[in-house]
Amino acid sequence: MNGFVVQPYRSSPSVFVPIALLVVGIHLAILSINFAFEMPKQKDQPQQTLDIVIVHHRDREKPEKAELLAQANQDGGGEQVEEVVPKSPVSSPKILPDDRQTTPQQAAQIPKPTPPQRPKLVRPPKPKDPPKPKVAELPKPPEPEPAEPTAAELIRATLESARLSSLIDESVENLARAPRSKTITARTQEFAYASYMKAWELKVERIGNLNYPQDANRHRLTGTLRMDVTLDPEGEVQAIHIVRSSGNKQLDTAAQEIVRLASPYAPFTALMREELDELHIMRTWVFDTRNQLFKD
Repeated sequence: MNGFVVQPYRSSPSVFVPIALLVVGIHLAILSINFAFEMPKQKDQPQQTLDIVIVHHRDREKPEKAELLAQANQDGGGEQVEEVVPKSPVSSPKILPDDRQTTPQQAAQIPKPTPPQRPKLVRPPKPKDPPKPKVAELPKPPEPEPAEPTAAELIRATLESARLSSLIDESVENLARAPRSKTITARTQEFAYASYMKAWELKVERIGNLNYPQDANRHRLTGTLRMDVTLDPEGEVQAIHIVRSSGNKQLDTAAQEIVRLASPYAPFTALMREELDELHIMRTWVFDTRNQLFKD
């Protein structure tokens, strides 16, 4: 059997080295090339302006050839023969000082603004009262000279003086003979009089409930009354006065009878005898539906 042997191809390493160097050189040449694009230069164009005027009067018809722009139609305005551009006087702008460029000395010289002064309020003067008209004083008539009293007038004046003197003496004697009195009520706080009135009230209530009026019990009469009872130093009842009635005569009479029935009361103490001759006790009494009598 005949055959053949295939041997692999083997390249020489000396061939690849130049090829690699050539490729690297081509890439470096390509990277070193710069591309610059130049923009087309614009020519300097002249600055365009637009003139506008303001007219003071208007025309209804539009001019055939407008020379200027305005806010309204105007045909043949102005007094100039030659064609001129209308101008308006413009004041030059005022250059204000720049704080960033001024020195401290210049800033000190700049006058400070003065604060506005408040106007003083001037009040109108008060109207003066009109002068009162002067009234002419009439001369006073001469006073008549007192006439001398006659004998009858002197006698009459003497008798009147004696009568008045006797009345004054009698009034003084009556005052001297008048008893010294004192009125006590539920508001009295003096111990001597408050304790005496308390004992007096308890006795009136006890006697009144033991002797309750039969008519008031039978007819269920109720009412409230106020009495002023006068006692002498021995505790005896001198007088009874109804200050405010109960509205029922039977109850008023029954209350007076109860006060007299409970008499005599305790005599005055030594201190009370030194200060007064009679004592007024003013209290309010109630006849209720339970057939009881009690103080209010």
